[in-house]
Amino acid sequence: MPVFLLLFFLLLLSGCSSPTKQTVGQDQAPAGKIVLRGGTLIDGTGKGPVENATVVIAGNRFEVILSGDASQYESEPNTRVIDVEGKYLLPGLIDGHVHYLGWAAPLYLAQGVTSVLDLGNYTPWILAQKFAVANQLVPGPRIFTSAGQLDSPPGTFPHSVNVSTEEEARAVVREHAGRGVDYIKAYTMIRPELLKAIIEEARAADLVVRGHITVSAREAALFGIASLEHMSGIAIATIDDPEILQEIEQRRTEPEYVMATVRELAPLMQPELFDDLIELLVKQGTALSPTLVSWWMGVHPHTREYEEQDQAFLQDSRLSFIPELSRQSIVGRYSRSRRARSDPKFQVGYAKSQEFIKSFLEAGGTVIASSDTTLGAMPGMDLHRELELLVDSGLSPLEALQAATRNPAQLIGQGHELGTIESGKLADLIVIGGDPLQDIRNTQMIEMVIKDGEVLDIDFDIQFQDLIPRPLSADYLSRFNTAEQTAP
Repeated sequence: MPVFLLLFFLLLLSGCSSPTKQTVGQDQAPAGKIVLRGGTLIDGTGKGPVENATVVIAGNRFEVILSGDASQYESEPNTRVIDVEGKYLLPGLIDGHVHYLGWAAPLYLAQGVTSVLDLGNYTPWILAQKFAVANQLVPGPRIFTSAGQLDSPPGTFPHSVNVSTEEEARAVVREHAGRGVDYIKAYTMIRPELLKAIIEEARAADLVVRGHITVSAREAALFGIASLEHMSGIAIATIDDPEILQEIEQRRTEPEYVMATVRELAPLMQPELFDDLIELLVKQGTALSPTLVSWWMGVHPHTREYEEQDQAFLQDSRLSFIPELSRQSIVGRYSRSRRARSDPKFQVGYAKSQEFIKSFLEAGGTVIASSDTTLGAMPGMDLHRELELLVDSGLSPLEALQAATRNPAQLIGQGHELGTIESGKLADLIVIGGDPLQDIRNTQMIEMVIKDGEVLDIDFDIQFQDLIPRPLSADYLSRFNTAEQTAP
């Protein structure tokens, strides 16, 4: 469906869904400022926590952040004062890798995810969603997007934009840039020479390139790739068996094979080759987006715990807006993943991946917390789980928090606006009920979410409607073992 038709549809129907933001009664004037006082501030910059902090929000931006007495701000007229003593204040969370779906909006917001970085979607649809959220036609987290990822024929997913030559690749990058994407994504079948061209053309448009690739991480880093999604390319760069490397090259056009390379090759990684690669990645400023929660489900030790949580959560009657296809896939992912990854080699691969992450961070590397949520995942909650798995892998709780706030904002050139609680930045903030530096799972104790300077109503609304469902082809659905039918 063309973008203008989607937008027209939104304009007609935007009043049909119940808002997720708190509404101001007719007898109330909107607050000119919001003052949060008394909580412990963890601002995302890396500095230690600030006790008895005061955060002043004016409009949609942070105005003042200080410690101690805030009476001068509290006494100003038309100011809403919120006592958060005993609570913890964090920047709004940023999920560094999602495949956005409109029905997921309330789940992201309820879990404190105020921004998402979309990495692959139907271009007209996701640009329409981005516009709609930005203009408050529909609720949702702030959306940044690559639109359709650049792949090569035959293509791995139907929303990919397939290119065969350097000229075609450069042309698509220019077209994407002209349509307002926030970065470019290179995908699994892209050959090295095409990846180089994509990165060069994106750099000319002042955009970074993020990649789920079957190119060596060493080669991609030298080209200037900004991030390695799912740690793709790492195994290829840390295996010196020529037969394996030749097979990867020969089978790059097989969708099922290239999608399996991250997990299948991880057990073969040679740790003695880690340090040299890590040194290069850090020097080149190449970030890692591990997505452990999705790509190692069924292998990591929290799988059954997360399964029980999801099964209980989906019993909530207010969540009737979650499509049945997604319900089936969310619940089914656990048995599917355990069955598909029961081979002990995957435990070896997971342990080696954790070792690489820990060494990479110790060397000064940048980690991006990402859930890779899509049709069969739990939006919002999976990001909190990723934080737990990153801490399991050697990050400190503070480093994990930065991986879900400051780091993704800086990665896409939005560090001046988002990712930390500092004067002048957009006022995205969450209030939680426990100290995340003592236990990273306390990030799940969400008590208040502020986005763009507005306190959101994060209670689920049974009347919520996904006004423009994402197109889902039979081929796409089959990858999640769902019924082969197309969404309306």
